[in-house]
Amino acid sequence: MPAPEYRWMIMGATNLPEKLDPALTRDGRLELDIHVGYPDFDGRMQTLEGYLGKVEHSLTSEQITEVCRDLHRGTGASIKRAVNEALLLAFRNDRVVFDADDMLNGLLWSEFGESLGKQEVDEDSWKIAVHEAGHAVASLALLTDYYRIRFGTIEKRGKPLGMIAYSDIAERPVRGRVASVRRAAVSLASAAAEIQVFGESTTGTGGDLLAATQQARLMTRRWGMGDTWQVHGEGMHGDQFDPAVEKILDEAWVIAQGVVADHEPALMRVSELLNREGTALGVDIVEAFDGP
Repeated sequence: MPAPEYRWMIMGATNLPEKLDPALTRDGRLELDIHVGYPDFDGRMQTLEGYLGKVEHSLTSEQITEVCRDLHRGTGASIKRAVNEALLLAFRNDRVVFDADDMLNGLLWSEFGESLGKQEVDEDSWKIAVHEAGHAVASLALLTDYYRIRFGTIEKRGKPLGMIAYSDIAERPVRGRVASVRRAAVSLASAAAEIQVFGESTTGTGGDLLAATQQARLMTRRWGMGDTWQVHGEGMHGDQFDPAVEKILDEAWVIAQGVVADHEPALMRVSELLNREGTALGVDIVEAFDGP
């Protein structure tokens, strides 16, 4: 009997490759592994330019590059949705050509949802503004080689009370110890700002303390940036108190306090901007930070 003229190719996909039975992936079976990750900058740019080529817009090449940076880990579907949101914003204002503000707001809406407004009590909105301004000021003082601010908001968008959203200046997967400690300091700067202005911290710092702790755990338990070279692989989320982690957090706290104190006028300007506008674009936050 002659052999069939066709050949079978069997393909599979999983988000949990470590759970696959080794018998399934050995030679002669599903033997070729192809990792499909998120698109890199060039890939996102090709997709973005493809969608922008189908609509009318006034974005410059520099603005398109910034949008592409803002779309970190953006997929084809999320990029398409952001462009569509920008187009809808223009249509709602009787325009057929959308601009950079439409695009930035389209990104904001597609990623974080529509604003539900400020807090009911003005005092709470002001405290959130100071909290978020602490993050912004610390980031602009410490990490401009790595990140830029996309926008800041004190309006309710889902679970967070407010946020400072960042995008990478470039795709830089490698950081040294100084930048790593500073990243923890940016997380702690919200509490430092609250204490600087109000004399006490608030309940809004819980997530920031967790982020700073996780950063310090990575430094001590995976990256060898503590007092020892010992690392612990994936066992970095334990609940036990770790003196090595606390030592890094103390170092980051001193940096956060110093930055907030040294830039108090800028802190107040950014706080007032967020309190007044509710949501402010990164360029406006930078302008408030730089001052008159």
